[in-house]
Amino acid sequence: MVSASIRFRALVATSAPANGLASAIGTALAKPDRLPDAALGDGGFLMGISELETVVRLKLPLVIVMYNDSAYGAEVHHFTDPEMDRSIVTFPETDLAAIARGYGAEGVAVRTSEDFNAVRNWVDGSRDRPLVIDGPFDHAHLDCRVGRTTRGRRERSGGSRNRRM
Repeated sequence: MVSASIRFRALVATSAPANGLASAIGTALAKPDRLPDAALGDGGFLMGISELETVVRLKLPLVIVMYNDSAYGAEVHHFTDPEMDRSIVTFPETDLAAIARGYGAEGVAVRTSEDFNAVRNWVDGSRDRPLVIDGPFDHAHLDCRVGRTTRGRRERSGGSRNRRM
């Protein structure tokens, strides 16, 4: 028997984009007595947004926190040279809370501390639909350790980026 205290954490930051919401759905179905959450980037969320319909239809009480930076965060930090065209890794500002409401979820755009009142209302309420929290994210404060860690591992192992494992 598996202990009820065991927690599940899907680390999808280094996997294919758009896996986060699907992983959270699996967690919510496996542990219906828990309040699952998913912290997703806006690019990956938009790639897998069809999964939001599943969450709404199943009435899963899932909290989805969105890092909204109008970019594919795993990619944009590679485009540091001013000569590089960042338009292939960025997109127009998107109101993810409004899109979530269009799917039937509770959508909250958090821009001020007062905006958290809507989050509290959802937590204290019936939780009969998912909550999507759309929060701004600024890459100026990002430390891209994933890229640095991967690069360091390749250098230590003598491997190349294109080598199959």
